Amino acid sequence: YHRRHPSIWLSKTKDFNTWEDVCDTTCMVVAPDGNRWDNDKIGIGAQPIATDDGWLVFYHGRDKQGFYRISAFIADYNQPNIVRTKLPYPILEPILPYERIGEIPNVVFTCGAVEAGNDYYVYYGGADFAIGGATINKKELLAELNKYRTPA
Repeated sequence: YHRRHPSIWLSKTKDFNTWEDVCDTTCMVVAPDGNRWDNDKIGIGAQPIATDDGWLVFYHGRDKQGFYRISAFIADYNQPNIVRTKLPYPILEPILPYERIGEIPNVVFTCGAVEAGNDYYVYYGGADFAIGGATINKKELLAELNKYRTPA
């Protein structure tokens, strides 16, 4: 997964020098939504995490006012360009001073994520100034994502 402005795309490589789209048609996975919190551009910083439901991906989006927030989607295991479910709202937004004041204000963007016990730990940049960490319960997040699942 990577950003080809302004969306998240899927590509592959054999040598880390030459990249090609994985799909025959479009490999755009997620695009900004003109009616939501991520209506300007989106990106990925954390690696996908395997779950029973597919690949869990934490991503960040920016709105037209310049606020960056974090949310999540689940992509299909076998066709990771197909999103099976995506939250329609952010799960983390800039609230704390180090997220609101810095090089670029009002920013939280994904840097990494790990699964540990019953939680996911999401590491994020705050205002392009600091690194933060947040936790979210695995069962609660996956149950919430499943509310928005599209049929396979």
